[in-house]
Amino acid sequence: MESRNKFREKFLDYLRVEISIEYKSCLYFACILAFYFVYLLIQKTYSASILYMFEMVMAAYVMSYIQVYLFSDTDGIDRPGMKGGLGIAVCTCLYGICSFGLGWFDKKPLATILFSGYLLFCYLCAYLLNRVKRALDTEHLNRMLSEFKERAGTEEEEELW
Repeated sequence: MESRNKFREKFLDYLRVEISIEYKSCLYFACILAFYFVYLLIQKTYSASILYMFEMVMAAYVMSYIQVYLFSDTDGIDRPGMKGGLGIAVCTCLYGICSFGLGWFDKKPLATILFSGYLLFCYLCAYLLNRVKRALDTEHLNRMLSEFKERAGTEEEEELW
């Protein structure tokens, strides 16, 4: 029975991490795609490459795994510190290398630099939004706990009478 509970806990931990990776991948793919679409519009191009979009989503997944497993979830932690900062820098550089190497922005150095700066901004926004969400979730859970304690205290008083 105990081994079954350990398996369940490990599976739930794995599932939690995979959901986090899925969330990150979708978030960063949307950010990359937004930049790509703006780039195309500036170039007066009104169609997008499906191959590039596939490469972008794959890069987002790979980078999300790198963030979570190598850099301890860089944008999902309370205090990023040195390891988190390194993770953000490495992932930003890797995205830049992918964008240039795969030709997402026609191998233009300025576009690659702007893209990398934009991704740094996206990392910062994701970090801040995750931090606000955690604070709101904590506040909500504390409120629910207080309400539960109040109800439990009332029920105990009723049982005494």
